[in-house]
Amino acid sequence: MFNRLLIKLSRLAKTDLLYLSRGASWSLVDHFFSSAALLVSSVIFANFLPKETYGSYSFIVSWLTIFSTLAVSGIGEAMLRGVARGNEGDLQWAFNYRLRWGLLASLVSLGFAGYYYFQNNFTFALSFLIVAVFMPLLLASELVPRFFFAKELFKETAIFNTISKTFSLVALLAMLLLTDSLPALMIVYFIPPVIISYLYLALVVKRYQKNNQVSADMKNFALHLTLMQVVGSVSKRIDQLLLFSFVGPAELATYKFALMPSEQLHTFLAIINRLGISRFARRPYQEIYPALGRKMIAYTAVIAIMVVASIIIVPYIYPILFPLYFDSIPYAIILLLPSLLAASALFNTLLFAKRELKYLYLLKIWTHGLRFLAFFLLISNFGVGGAVAAEVTVAVIVALTVFGLFFKERNKWREF
Repeated sequence: MFNRLLIKLSRLAKTDLLYLSRGASWSLVDHFFSSAALLVSSVIFANFLPKETYGSYSFIVSWLTIFSTLAVSGIGEAMLRGVARGNEGDLQWAFNYRLRWGLLASLVSLGFAGYYYFQNNFTFALSFLIVAVFMPLLLASELVPRFFFAKELFKETAIFNTISKTFSLVALLAMLLLTDSLPALMIVYFIPPVIISYLYLALVVKRYQKNNQVSADMKNFALHLTLMQVVGSVSKRIDQLLLFSFVGPAELATYKFALMPSEQLHTFLAIINRLGISRFARRPYQEIYPALGRKMIAYTAVIAIMVVASIIIVPYIYPILFPLYFDSIPYAIILLLPSLLAASALFNTLLFAKRELKYLYLLKIWTHGLRFLAFFLLISNFGVGGAVAAEVTVAVIVALTVFGLFFKERNKWREF
């Protein structure tokens, strides 16, 4: 009866709600356990680590994210698109390709380790050395859950992520009972997900991979995506790098905890958005555009409910779970507001699925240029408050730009 109801609603909404309910239900399970693991780890960080230590940890993880782009970071999204189109050999090709390029990222991290060693900051030197050793393995292993997602194996994706997060959380708890040193935290950051991913890789190849076909354009598409992400990885972390440099690790920690609610919401929405990649990739524009506007309206209504609920909950949760971060509460509420425009991401998903490189490049350049300018000007003058203002301003401007492109393209395809 439920399936019949979804079929009828699908005809009205012009959306495959059966597909969405299957994917979204397991994505909800996945997101629930991931959020629970993040909440528990955040409580541990907030109550057992000094602000300075957590801020330093966030600083190193920010650089790790930037280093990862050197390992052809776009290969993951290119592989997802290729596997969704039936080229399952993309997994091994992408895995080996990223493993090799991960060595370049390791060399850069070694350079940072050497710099801090000669600055007599041995804690940072050892931390960046650990990053250099384990980063290629971690970056390559991140492709495994993308394969499950591309194959629409949502249950397997949820199980994989739940096991990985649980293992990581147990390792973190065990480590913090022994020490709160920064190098120890970096070891725990790498070891659990790498072990789980490599065990699952063997399972994927044996049970789920049906062919060894490799996409002819995957390498080229991956390089394009990487070029977009090189600057993007810096701009996404520029707020944290500037805060660490201008106001120190304690203020960076305050900002990181303020970002938590909006980041969790965006992570969940990103999962939902990725559900559309395989469907967008197989359907022509003439079928997509007439219904996409209605989907954006419905999407916005759902997001609004989530944002309002988050704004109500945050002031009650933070004093209990994060007593040292009471000053993060007003910032967290403000950072949730741009999510009301998050439906624009549906058009980004369409551009990616259709490989519209011109628009993808333009949006990336526009977004990251704004972030560099806004964060540098506002953080240098206003600290954490400036970072929050810059984040909101850029998010609103970019969302409005995407909506403008959507209406322009929709009007063009109405002629067909």
